[in-house]
Amino acid sequence: GYGIHVEKQADMGLRRLPKKSAQTLSADADADADADADADADAPAYMVFCYFVGGVISPLLANLFLHYVFDQWMQRHYPDIQFERYADDIVCHFSNEYMAQTLKAALETRFAKCGLMLHPGNAKLVYCKNRWRKGSYPTTCFDFLGYTFGPKYIKKKAGRYEVYFIATISQKAAKHIRDQIRGMPWRVWLHRELDGIREHCQNRLRGWLNYYSLFGTHYIKNILFYFDTRLRQWARHKHKLFGTVMKAASYVNEIRKERPALFAHW
Repeated sequence: GYGIHVEKQADMGLRRLPKKSAQTLSADADADADADADADADAPAYMVFCYFVGGVISPLLANLFLHYVFDQWMQRHYPDIQFERYADDIVCHFSNEYMAQTLKAALETRFAKCGLMLHPGNAKLVYCKNRWRKGSYPTTCFDFLGYTFGPKYIKKKAGRYEVYFIATISQKAAKHIRDQIRGMPWRVWLHRELDGIREHCQNRLRGWLNYYSLFGTHYIKNILFYFDTRLRQWARHKHKLFGTVMKAASYVNEIRKERPALFAHW
């Protein structure tokens, strides 16, 4: 199967992905080491195709305008095609390539009548590959609301690896989080204790963890490990007696054992 992808050009922000829509997007969202071996066989066929529309107008204007241009139009002309839309990010699902190309042509005509156009350079077919859909195609993943949906090898309980089409935090979102952590006032916090740091950043850490753990906590916790790295550097500079990074790391690890609820991702 295939899909069509148009990348969004606006800045990535922390936006809540509706759980129902998110689980629909990732047919293998519940796949883990203990997943049933036959669960993937029942994945809906419309997951094979995804079609995206992106833009740079504000989310509020996009919501108002596209509700008429896209939502209502789809309900009238293509009521059987499932889609998700957040502002100007749209995903549609198809059972075959012909249906995707047919809707693409119809959307180009519809948008042209409303003074819009699909970006020709960003439109791509995306093949949602997994262990049941084993075809080859140049593009097999896409980004949507801070997640990357694509095929990944998952280790099963029996020890073998199988391909599932799942969602993980996107590289762009991960870089954004690391930049935010790097930009925290670590030098100012040299005059504070851990509770003061917690007061400043706990809500942000909890927000990242809650949003990006929709399909599991493994990947987002790996990203938030960077916060612990910066915390060790803070401890080394605050407590000169530590001397080495290893001693500072041991200090932070001891605090983590004693107070596991101090930071949201601990």
